Amino acid sequence: SMALCLAESLVECAGFDAADQMRRSLRWRDQGHWSSTGRCFDIGNTVAAALERFEADGDPFAGSADPRTAGNSSLMRLAPIPLAFAQTPAEAVRLAAWMSRTTHAAPEAVDACRYLAGLIVGALQGTPKARLLEPRFAPAGVDWHTHPLSPQIDAIAAGRFKERQPPAIRGTGYVVHAL
Repeated sequence: SMALCLAESLVECAGFDAADQMRRSLRWRDQGHWSSTGRCFDIGNTVAAALERFEADGDPFAGSADPRTAGNSSLMRLAPIPLAFAQTPAEAVRLAAWMSRTTHAAPEAVDACRYLAGLIVGALQGTPKARLLEPRFAPAGVDWHTHPLSPQIDAIAAGRFKERQPPAIRGTGYVVHAL
């Protein structure tokens, strides 16, 4: 639902508008906007707290930077950003970070969104899978040396996950595991 709210905002505002995104997310929470059931379900604590902060003070960048709040919700709703900005990779990566900060400002959450946005842009531009999986892939105009990724996300970008096998690779609500 939040990905659809984000996509709707990007279209209706003809670009990135964090406050509009948060208002649409409030409509999801309060009225079930874009929910498959017509009501909000499975809202995480981090998202709920960010929406409450936005309601209280109007700051759309309401995500907590506490590392304990590095959940995967911003990563799950990311796709509309690289889809909308695929022709401007650096902008897609930059806006992925700002989108995450609306609810999840922990460095791992922000950088997971940045890195995955780069991968999605690369895929949309026709980059072969083998190239996407090379260490620290970045689409044209994006440089992870100039704007480094946090250590745990950089380890994923470097390909260290390829050295592991299940159960060492597992999905959880933690953004690093989800990525």
